[in-house]
Order: sequence, then C-alpha cells, then structure tokens
Amino acid sequence: MEKLIKTAIKHALDKLEVVDRAEFDVQSEALSKALAHVKELEKEITELRSKIESIASSDQKP
Repeated sequence: MEKLIKTAIKHALDKLEVVDRAEFDVQSEALSKALAHVKELEKEITELRSKIESIASSDQKP
C-alpha cells in the first residue's frame, strides 16, 4: 500500500514538472550570476553613453 501511495505521489509531482532541490540550487546560482553580469553590463553601457555624450558635445563646440 505504501509503495502504491509513493508511486501515485511521484507520478503527480512528475506531472507538475517539479525539480529537486539540487537542481533548484544550481539554477538559482546561475540566475544570480546572470543578474550580476547584467548589472555590470548596464553600468558599462551607462558609462559608455556618458562618454559618447561628452565627445558629441565637445565636437559641437566651435
């Protein structure tokens, strides 16, 4: 009976596409790294835009 219940629960969880804790932790770490990288890239883009604006405004001065 216990085996039948475990099998039914496992089948129900498989249908829900639930991941185990280890896989969740791996994906969570990958997401954290990706978000940190995005923040670095956003900062770099902001700095480059500022440099471009500075160059463009100095080029327009007679």
